[in-house]
Amino acid sequence: MLAVADAAPAALPEAARACQLEATRRTREALLGRVRLLAPCHRHPPRALAAGSDCAEYPPLAARLARLGSRAAARIAARCGGAALGAAHFGVPCDAPADGGTLAQCLLRVAGAAADDALAAERPNPGFCGDTGATVERRVDRLLTRMTLAEKLDQMHGVSLFTPGLAGRITAVARLRIPGIGMLDGARGVSAVSGNATCFPVGMARGATWDEALEERVGEAIGAETRAKGGSMILAPVVNILRHPRWGRAQETYGEDTVHLGRMGVAFVRGAQRHVIANPKHYALNSIEDTRFTVDVAVDERSLREVFLPHFRRAVQEGHAGAVMAAYNQVNGAHCSENTHLLREVLDGDWGFQGFVESDWVLGTRSTVPAVEAGLDVEMPAPSYFGKPLADAVTAGQVRLTTIDAAVRRTLRAQLCFRLDADPPKVDPTQVETPAHVALALQAARESIVLLRNEAGALPLDAARARSLVVVGPLAAMADLGDHGSSLVVPASAVSPLAGIRARAGGVTVAYVDTSSPSPADLALIAAADAAVVVVGLTFQDEGEGLITIGDRPSLALPRDQDALVAAVAAANPRTLVVLEGSGHS
Repeated sequence: MLAVADAAPAALPEAARACQLEATRRTREALLGRVRLLAPCHRHPPRALAAGSDCAEYPPLAARLARLGSRAAARIAARCGGAALGAAHFGVPCDAPADGGTLAQCLLRVAGAAADDALAAERPNPGFCGDTGATVERRVDRLLTRMTLAEKLDQMHGVSLFTPGLAGRITAVARLRIPGIGMLDGARGVSAVSGNATCFPVGMARGATWDEALEERVGEAIGAETRAKGGSMILAPVVNILRHPRWGRAQETYGEDTVHLGRMGVAFVRGAQRHVIANPKHYALNSIEDTRFTVDVAVDERSLREVFLPHFRRAVQEGHAGAVMAAYNQVNGAHCSENTHLLREVLDGDWGFQGFVESDWVLGTRSTVPAVEAGLDVEMPAPSYFGKPLADAVTAGQVRLTTIDAAVRRTLRAQLCFRLDADPPKVDPTQVETPAHVALALQAARESIVLLRNEAGALPLDAARARSLVVVGPLAAMADLGDHGSSLVVPASAVSPLAGIRARAGGVTVAYVDTSSPSPADLALIAAADAAVVVVGLTFQDEGEGLITIGDRPSLALPRDQDALVAAVAAANPRTLVVLEGSGHS
């Protein structure tokens, strides 16, 4: 970016040349100043640095960095106003600033990122513990020496099959100020087990936005509401490759491409982890419901590494996820919760994962010794194979205490680095379904809509010309928000397509035909309207989580003869608008 400015012709107007010289000088000073301030802190973090924090967040350094940036911004803006800016040359992304202040913000943002890249090249990835990793590890060492075996094993399983207001909980150890972890589902908002919450579009819809910044905001909002419900960990995002298009939970993931999945998943994790621990799932190769407890996915190593795992790797290494959920299915002959290759060799070994692995609920753990030796840290939601069976295995010498300590270290590390001891979540209903969160959900819904085809200028509708509408189909009167399995979210209110159209119709007459088989009278009403809107697709009765709800779809065809409904409406009214709701694979 600065090289473009440095290489600009010497014949530039004097004001433009002065702008470029001042801007490049101050940008370089800001970059080097950031490195000089942060590098010593990274090498020797101060004792007062809060667990899980980065040196850039340490108040004394943050204040100095802010002063450094504000001085540079003021001098750049002063030199680069008006005509001087118009004739100056800077590289992307700062090649078309609106004014000197905008130029300064852009240059300093790029400089900050470059400084952080340089600092990162000189030290290991700090992960979710930030620059306090060594301090946290020393505290974990002390805790492990004081914990009894029973207390350690309690950190390796959930408390109960049913935990009021939560999906599950790892218990606290009050005498040692170990806070425990409260978990809630949250693929599209905080789970209905905790009451009402903001309902965001499903993951497949948000994937259709292609907007990582928006997804980070969604993750942050869901994380904030999780914390306001008393939870400290959100069981999301779902980042499984949609291998089988009839998958009942296709709606929960972002799509079919590993790069897309990875970038959206990282965005969600970063947003959510401003408030709680994020938990990418289901690791790995999970994309079927009806046989998810028994299916054995055979995959070669190259496909595993290039197609099915990169998005999980990004969530761990770039998003710094604090936990990962092991899937129900088998991979190459071993259940995911006892798959040494997936857990020990890839996740821990190759990726340097610092968080903990918990099983999927109830049937996710299939053994005691093989599971703990393979790298499963926590059985959820209650101990069937861990707990007493694991204690017996330790007593019998089948599992070493060092293996137990390593697993407990992971859960303690997450609790301390996310400051669950010093700043535990507090129930606060005022932070749930806030106007800002509801507006964000609406924005995400609007950006998720995909216009597949617009023949003969059917859209947009002009209220001055289209004086009558007819809305057709049972789904039009239904607020179709997604599956009713573990991802179920219940907002305080929701708007159906019919209600939304009527609310915006103004003076336009809106009729409704509530059937999938229109009668001759219905067809006459449809034909007489200036435009027809037919709403079709899938509901929670057609696709969803296996065992809990309907499971996988039997066919890719629209159910309940909805194709015939669309054809009948289109034949009756040439200006027919088809709204298709579902997982995106119809």
